[in-house]
Amino acid sequence: MVLALSACQQSEPPPPASDSQPLVPPSKITQYVAMGDSFVSGPEISPQQPAPNVCLQSKRNYPHLLAKELGIPKVIDVSCAGASTYHLLHDVPVPGQKTVRAQEDALTDQTRLVTVGIGYNNDLLFTNLLASCIPTAKPKAGACQDYVGGSMRKLLKKERDDVLVALQEIRGDAPKATVVLVGYLPVLPEPDACPESVLPRADQRSIYDAERGVEGNLRAAAAEAKIEFVSMRTVGRGHGMCAGDDAWVNGMTARPGDGVVVHPRAVGMQAVADAVAKRLRTFEH
Repeated sequence: MVLALSACQQSEPPPPASDSQPLVPPSKITQYVAMGDSFVSGPEISPQQPAPNVCLQSKRNYPHLLAKELGIPKVIDVSCAGASTYHLLHDVPVPGQKTVRAQEDALTDQTRLVTVGIGYNNDLLFTNLLASCIPTAKPKAGACQDYVGGSMRKLLKKERDDVLVALQEIRGDAPKATVVLVGYLPVLPEPDACPESVLPRADQRSIYDAERGVEGNLRAAAAEAKIEFVSMRTVGRGHGMCAGDDAWVNGMTARPGDGVVVHPRAVGMQAVADAVAKRLRTFEH
């Protein structure tokens, strides 16, 4: 995960879930707030927002594509590379830059749609997954399995609780909005999609299991918060990091202007926009 921000993590007991949220049809959405991390902001997908752009936002990330697709007149994109659930709810000073405000500060009674893409940066889950399973240097035998089956497994419950707290806070800040938690584009939507020469089979299985564990957390948190959840795992089959021109995420190389390594490409951003738009259109009466 691109780390533009850093901050301590903290978890609180989640408050009780409230009633189901409103389901606002696209034709009634006048103000949309997009929240999340680098899988939302789109670092190095051209064109980028003008400087200063500490959050590495693209003008072609899925929030902007979704707003265009649905004709939403106002999109407020506060997604930020490196963001965790902490950054959704707290201001974060950035050395040499202006403080990055808590993403929830963008929410008001006028907000009618909120999308959230978050979780990988909590306790550096994704960063450590890449370091253990897709290292730039010669991998240590068994490092991927040790991380996924050991420390990552222990951190997943905390991640679920942190995501739930953030979602319930967001619902309270935007009571008239539909809140959608958007799952991550899968790096490995199948457990054996890459040649053995690229990634050992055992490491591919571990990455696949890790991604499914995060997805399960997000799905469970969304259900408890009584919000919508859009998964990208099924629709992403055949579009993982080793799918060549059909890949929605980059592998360990990236073409200039088409994202960073092991992150969404422009075509992946369009796929997410399409999936979210499809869900939202079901709310039209």
